[in-house]
Amino acid sequence: MNIRKLPTIMLILGVAFTSLIWYGFIFEERKLANNEFDSRTENLVDSVVNRLSHHEQVLMGAKGLFLSSEEVTYDEWKEFITSQDIRQRFPGIQGVGYIESVTSDLQKTELKNKMESYGIEDFSIHPEGIRDEYYPVIYLHPMDVRNQKALGYDVYTQETRREAVDLSATTGQTTITGKIILVQEDESLGKIQNGFLMLMPIYENESQTSDPKGFVYAVFRMDDFIYGLFDLGEFENLNMKIYDVQQSEDNLFFNAHASTNSLISNEFSAISRATLDNRDWLFTFEGTSLYSTSYALPILIPIVGYSFSFLLFYLFSLSQKTLDLKRRELEAIKVSKAQDKVIEQQNQALLKFTDQNDNICVCSIDIVDSTKITAKLSDAQTSRLYGKFLNFAAGIIESYRGVVVKNVGDAILFYFECPKTYRKSEFIRVLDCCMDLIEQQDELNQRLKESELPSLDYRISATYGSVMIAKILKFGTPDIFGSTVNQTFKINRLAKKNGLVVSDLLYEKVKTTSEYNFVEVDKAIPKEFGYSVYHVSKNTSN
Repeated sequence: MNIRKLPTIMLILGVAFTSLIWYGFIFEERKLANNEFDSRTENLVDSVVNRLSHHEQVLMGAKGLFLSSEEVTYDEWKEFITSQDIRQRFPGIQGVGYIESVTSDLQKTELKNKMESYGIEDFSIHPEGIRDEYYPVIYLHPMDVRNQKALGYDVYTQETRREAVDLSATTGQTTITGKIILVQEDESLGKIQNGFLMLMPIYENESQTSDPKGFVYAVFRMDDFIYGLFDLGEFENLNMKIYDVQQSEDNLFFNAHASTNSLISNEFSAISRATLDNRDWLFTFEGTSLYSTSYALPILIPIVGYSFSFLLFYLFSLSQKTLDLKRRELEAIKVSKAQDKVIEQQNQALLKFTDQNDNICVCSIDIVDSTKITAKLSDAQTSRLYGKFLNFAAGIIESYRGVVVKNVGDAILFYFECPKTYRKSEFIRVLDCCMDLIEQQDELNQRLKESELPSLDYRISATYGSVMIAKILKFGTPDIFGSTVNQTFKINRLAKKNGLVVSDLLYEKVKTTSEYNFVEVDKAIPKEFGYSVYHVSKNTSN
């Protein structure tokens, strides 16, 4: 692993770990909140189911009253219901009554006469009409303004009520009707509510082999029933809707926020179904949870976690920079030591100049058209060509006690030491060496030919004057500097091919010799250089 990436890796891991903890905490908190919401809604459904079961006990008591008597009179019924203290003990019940089965006109007439004997004048079954059977309400208490409207009402004339009557008669079980509007409802008495009936059949005997003679039943106004069971605060942050059988606007039984128009959060929702006395109710819930979550932790976790991650990133970056700095310092020390070593080596190889300037003869021999010649050769051939030329020339120069200084490109720089006291023979030796190099050209070219290399022509120049002689301390190899050296290279191009030229100072030293002839170069040349230059050739007349 690249250690330079460690701070970034630590930052990524820190952020990822913090995010994991953060989202895990939020997920767990939401799960707990959702569990609380589900538990609360389940409790609401259970409360409704239990309350209806509790209310069913009233009907069981009323049924017992009928089974224990040949006939229950209006006053007996009124006394029984009054003793039950319905409104206090069973909040949400509008009333408890009795529905009698009437299957003939004779029974219908007898019922009317019986009710009038109880002091209920103008009793009649409604809606009016001739039917095969009637199921009118004959008892209903408490007898308030609303319930008076239901007395004599034939529940069998309305489809939803009729279905419940038939189902209860067939099964012999307590049965709840679907969603209905009670005949007790009247806008002048208040808001019209949805309602339902709870029916319990009564038979002539316990064998239930015949049709029931009637039904004891309870009347419920839905809003009164629910709000009699729960406080209004129960629905402050929760909306409960109850549907009859299936979820639709037509089947909506109860809406906790129908009249408030308040907006309830749908952060959580739940659906529950309950079977209540042969009827399915669908409960839906929307709202927020009452789970007491921490508001600080969801904020603190990312703040602390991300801050710590960036702190680690900073510390690791700082540590990385410190390590890099130390590494660079070590590298700098190594480089410094290496440089010191190089400097030491260079110091050992520095040129050491002599304290005085010497007058010597400086010469150069330069190949003619070397660039054109070597352009046609390979690198290996070029190396061999220069090697043979340099070795050949150096051998002749050293035979005349000349000193080869170096090769400059394709030229050789060499010199001859001359005594401070004038000796003409020493200067003649310089000319002899140069002329011998020219005369040995054929020998050189023969050797080159044998090596399958091209022949060479060259020019030679010689000067006399003051130079600085230096030696490389480590190797002791001499080198020369000064205007005399520059002059030697400058006048070389004035020499003829395979010829020799000398400067005016050298000419002055040898002009009286009879061994050589001297011819001054074109008069225009000295004006350019500022001094005279002479062609040299051997005197063949001697």
